[in-house]
Amino acid sequence: MTHPQWEMTFLGLLTETEIYSPTSASQVSPPFDGQAAVDVCTGADMYDRLVAAAVEIVVILLWSSTAADAFRKVCRKFLLCLDKFSEDHTLVHPSYVIKQKIFATLLEVIKRQKKAGGVNQVLNNSAFIVAELFEEFVNGSHSSELPKNLPSSPSVDLDLNTIRCTPELLDKLIAVMKLFGMYEGASSTSVEFERSRIVLRLLLSCLSQNNREYCSFGASQLQNFVTNTQMQSDDVHFLLASLVDTLSQFGDATLDLDCKEYILSVIKVALIRYGEVLGVDQLNGLPNRQSNLLFSQQFMEYSKTAEWKMYLEKKVHPVHSRFCTGVMIPMYQQVGLENDQVKLLMKKDTKQKDTQLSNDNLYYNANVLDVVIGKLEEEKDRCLLSDATLHSKHAASLFYWKNRKRFLTGERGVWSSRIPELYSWKLDHAENFSRMRKKLLRSYPYNMHADASLLRDQGNLSRSEGQTLVRHLQLARRNVNGDEEDDNLFQDLTDTLKVDNPPAQWPQPGETNSTLEQSVFKINCYLILLMDKYPGHLEVTSRYIYFVPNQAEVKESLWYSLDIKFPLFQLREVHSRRYHLTRTGLEFFLIDQTNYFINFQSVADVLKVFNAIISQNTPNLIYRKLKSPRGLLEDSGLTKSWQRQEISNFDYLMQLNTIAGRTYNDLNQYPVFPWVICDYTSEKLDLTNPAIYRNFAKPMGAQSEAMEEQARARYEEFEDPTGAIAKFNFGTHYSNAAGVLHYLLRIEPFTSLHIDLQGGKFDDASRQFVSPERSYKSILTTSSDVKELIPEFFFLPEFLCNINDLDLGKTGTGERVSDVILPPWASSPEEFIRINKAALESEYVSQHLHEWIDLIFGYKQRGPEAAKSCNVFYYCTYEGAVDLSKVDEGQRKILEKMIENFGQTPTQLFKSPHPVRYTSGEAHKTQLNEYQGGASPHKTTKVFEGLDDLSVFIVEVSSNNDPIVCVATPTLKGHTIIDSGNPETLITVTQSGALSIHSWLSHVSSFKTRPFVFNKDPVLTLD
Repeated sequence: MTHPQWEMTFLGLLTETEIYSPTSASQVSPPFDGQAAVDVCTGADMYDRLVAAAVEIVVILLWSSTAADAFRKVCRKFLLCLDKFSEDHTLVHPSYVIKQKIFATLLEVIKRQKKAGGVNQVLNNSAFIVAELFEEFVNGSHSSELPKNLPSSPSVDLDLNTIRCTPELLDKLIAVMKLFGMYEGASSTSVEFERSRIVLRLLLSCLSQNNREYCSFGASQLQNFVTNTQMQSDDVHFLLASLVDTLSQFGDATLDLDCKEYILSVIKVALIRYGEVLGVDQLNGLPNRQSNLLFSQQFMEYSKTAEWKMYLEKKVHPVHSRFCTGVMIPMYQQVGLENDQVKLLMKKDTKQKDTQLSNDNLYYNANVLDVVIGKLEEEKDRCLLSDATLHSKHAASLFYWKNRKRFLTGERGVWSSRIPELYSWKLDHAENFSRMRKKLLRSYPYNMHADASLLRDQGNLSRSEGQTLVRHLQLARRNVNGDEEDDNLFQDLTDTLKVDNPPAQWPQPGETNSTLEQSVFKINCYLILLMDKYPGHLEVTSRYIYFVPNQAEVKESLWYSLDIKFPLFQLREVHSRRYHLTRTGLEFFLIDQTNYFINFQSVADVLKVFNAIISQNTPNLIYRKLKSPRGLLEDSGLTKSWQRQEISNFDYLMQLNTIAGRTYNDLNQYPVFPWVICDYTSEKLDLTNPAIYRNFAKPMGAQSEAMEEQARARYEEFEDPTGAIAKFNFGTHYSNAAGVLHYLLRIEPFTSLHIDLQGGKFDDASRQFVSPERSYKSILTTSSDVKELIPEFFFLPEFLCNINDLDLGKTGTGERVSDVILPPWASSPEEFIRINKAALESEYVSQHLHEWIDLIFGYKQRGPEAAKSCNVFYYCTYEGAVDLSKVDEGQRKILEKMIENFGQTPTQLFKSPHPVRYTSGEAHKTQLNEYQGGASPHKTTKVFEGLDDLSVFIVEVSSNNDPIVCVATPTLKGHTIIDSGNPETLITVTQSGALSIHSWLSHVSSFKTRPFVFNKDPVLTLD
């Protein structure tokens, strides 16, 4: 029976933590009626009864091995196994107590079977083995587990552990030995000899304990043993030598007098019984052995004489040594060898068990656990998807009915309400082909952010008072509006509900969703939205791309607005993006001019997602591999097109921002545009006058000589003792989230983001964007302000107006901040935008814009040229300055906050000076030379070829009242990677002379609708 089998059968019964019912004991017919265990383990305690039952089971299992060698091996293995088990578990009783109970039970079983069946060889061998193992146990051969703080035993040859060996156990053992004829001529077999020697050694061990109880018991039993047993000469000499050594080792001072008398009585009996064998009759000085009163005292005196010492040295000790060398030492060596063999076998069994357990665990994990976990994950995803779907349907229905209500009760509705619903305006994410976001949406419910204004004005209030006041304001506002639900999350649903053309992915008759769409790849990620990131997972299927927010970490009110789904055929471009200066993001651009920014855990995840996408059918995807920004720009031909004046300055800068990783989806990487005009005081501007423009060759922090000197001095004087921070001219950046919110404060959602950034309140009015003149003067006089502009300065007049009637506070002079104060040369926000855009496209700016590009995107962005141009910013704004993957979580959060606060420098696109743009004359001359030389790269379209393959689509451009009289298309451009995303133009002239320029962009469509997007000139939409 192996070690693992022992553990499985009974060892669990002996632990305090595992209680089993001992029903298995009754299933085996024991060689006794169970009374033995009850006699040994008396007590009403449940643990004692369980131990008694376990002991019965053990004895049954041990007794099942009839062969002597098998019985000895199984018993020894069990005893060693129990020791090992006690090291790893807390047993009900110490292991030596359990062993005592087992030995007592075994002896009782042998006694009962001997009386019942007489003598047989098997039982005789079993009795000898039990005696042998008992001797090993009481002499400490099996286990080192002993109670602490025990008194140390005398150092004698025959040691006895009195904790393990009790007189009761010894008495049982001797009683059993008597049944097998130990005193009836023990010379018949070697088994009887060995059995007698075991008893002799145990009794001698009792006499060596200097304990009255043990010495009395040992002396009484040993006298009977010596008197009634025919001992061999070696055994007699061993007996005498052991008794004399015990006397001499204790000495008179330490040996108890009664114990000494007990030992001397045994010596006396041995000298009388085996005097002839010992040869003591020749000792003249030996006391009279028949004397009962004086022998002890006389023998102690005689033991000090030279005659006695000479006798021991010549006669006794040689025989004793020979006996120990020939009998005792081989016996102990054999016991040690058997123990080593058993331990090796146990180790092998344990290794086999561990291997089998490991294999079983692998099998279980692979065939059961993993399957169950997979099913649980599938069920969890199914439930989450079901919840999200139900929530989306509910949100869509709610939005639809609210939209219908507003349509019918609005200012133009048939049931127009006398008290119109209040609303504010927010900027929509829809873009045109030039990436301008011009569309405003109504935002419900109306929110003036009065609580944020109050917290700003009441800065001396305590926090609790301020929070109480805010709660009162919120409650009052809800009572006025009559609607506590936030409708902002439903605003973007309008475009989703406009399903003009059913997608090809919709099931056709006879088809099912399961045959149309299959999951390809799924991964955890974050949706980056302005200043927040929302956890979820991205899933690529054979037809769609999904982003599903993590419902456990995202507020329920945001589930619907963050749930993204678009078909693969709408995917136009996929660009690699940085997030916190690490390229772990992707930005998806669709043919409807929408885009999404997703961040992943690592660059490897980015590649996995991109490979999963390109492995599917993406007919409108312009390129099918991720390129570096610099390589993408080189392949695009944008710089050459700009140089030849084929695209505007605005479009070129916007494309450079896009390629360099600037995005509307992350305020920390918002597109950056230059200050163009420096004159904000004149009544009129002459765009041909170079004096009205800023110095494009220098950053904003060095526009004045004084500020440039300060910046250069700061660079030269700065020295970091640790060497971790490099020299810099400016500790702030020209583009960061705070700067973007500074400009876009007056329009949602940037108003709410500004309030969140300022801790729930508006910033002080003196630090708001009051006027371009004031902002430009601040840059010229303040070293901490080096902000450049944002694209909205060139196309969005609404951001200059306080269209939501916000309370932005008062300046130090008492002037209330509302609309942006325009310079004298701009009569309206629209005029300001028009002039600013015209200045950007002016001949002077066209000839100097390359200098600014060198600073922001070019060779002056980094290195020695940046230092020469006074264009070095704080180190953590540059890509590669920090590696977030190699720091711990705490340090990572600190670095991320630093990056967010300081801003991020765009990716460097040019390593050499940027070329100068051609003048109008030079551009015209270049095009003329190419035409005259026949080097036109564009192929004329032959309209009348392939007429059968043409499809006709009707687009309404003008009404019948003013019909179109002329249609013209410019020369078609060659489409490179970036050009493929730029629209073509269509020029029309109506009968009334209205000249219009329309734009259109083709794409592959897998359904029978028009395969292009058409944007009509806004001029024709005006009444």
